[in-house]
Amino acid sequence: MLQSYFGRRLSVRTLVAGLFAAPVLLCGGWAALGMAPQQLILAWRVQSLPLMDAAAVEAAEPGAPVLVTGVLAGNAPADHDLVTYAVERWEVKTDAEGVSRGRWVDLAGYFPDLRLMVAGHPLRVQGNPQVTLLGAVPTDTYTPDGRWVPLDAYPLEAGTRRYRGLRNGDRVTVLGHKTASGDIAPAHLFFGDRAAFVVYARNLAKNLFLAGLCVMATAPLTFGLAWVLMG
Repeated sequence: MLQSYFGRRLSVRTLVAGLFAAPVLLCGGWAALGMAPQQLILAWRVQSLPLMDAAAVEAAEPGAPVLVTGVLAGNAPADHDLVTYAVERWEVKTDAEGVSRGRWVDLAGYFPDLRLMVAGHPLRVQGNPQVTLLGAVPTDTYTPDGRWVPLDAYPLEAGTRRYRGLRNGDRVTVLGHKTASGDIAPAHLFFGDRAAFVVYARNLAKNLFLAGLCVMATAPLTFGLAWVLMG
């Protein structure tokens, strides 16, 4: 009877400890074995596709992949002279004990059609709210009344906005496909040239893989700690 009781107790402790450790293991595994390979595939794709000029883009069939580097020019500026951007807002909530906590909340970005100059020839990049902005995209933070603040400023005023975006004159590499209307439908906008794009994706893949392994390595520790605390 006593042996059965302790057996059941050990089983419960093991199950609960496993429930704590499993998410850690899964998160690490997804970073190392899911996200990292995606970035390696992206790096391989950018490196293997031919870098196109304006004539090659215009001659491409609808649906064909497009990789092109150019300079943003002649686009109507929006907030803070940005022509396209992702944006977050700092929201502050105060709990019942009077403790205030803030967090960044994603807002709808600004992703209009863009004019891209490639060796003096204009191409149109279609607006796409799902496009990803990659690379060292300039990031700036502004108070609700429009004053610029350093990125490491703290505490932040509620309503402060953080922009990641591009301006006219920025050199970008576009990865996407040709549309039936002759435009480029972008999947990724990279701040920089093709070579930097490849290096960026490879480094990100390496960092995700190493970070994932480190997180996975903490899973046994999490299991053991939970198991002991359940005792």
